[in-house]
Amino acid sequence: MTNAKLKCPYAIGESVMYAPSAKGLGYALPDENLIAGKKYIIESIVKDAYIIVVGYNSVGGGLHWTEFKSVQVAPTTEDL
Repeated sequence: MTNAKLKCPYAIGESVMYAPSAKGLGYALPDENLIAGKKYIIESIVKDAYIIVVGYNSVGGGLHWTEFKSVQVAPTTEDL
C-alpha cells in the first residue's frame, strides 16, 4: 500500500514541516502558499488524510498528509 492510501499518522497539535512534492506544488494557489521547510502546527485533519495547519485557510480543505514531514522535538529537562 502506498503512503497516499494510508491514514494520516500525525495528530492535531503536532508540529510538522511543509515538504511539498512537485505534484503538491502544482496544486498550490499563490495566495495560499505555505513555505517549504517551515514548521507548522496541525489545526485539524479532514477525512483522516488532509491536514489543515494553523494560519492556513485552504479553500480545498487542506493538503494531503504526505506533503508534510514529522518534526522531531528534542526532549526538555521537564521530559526527563
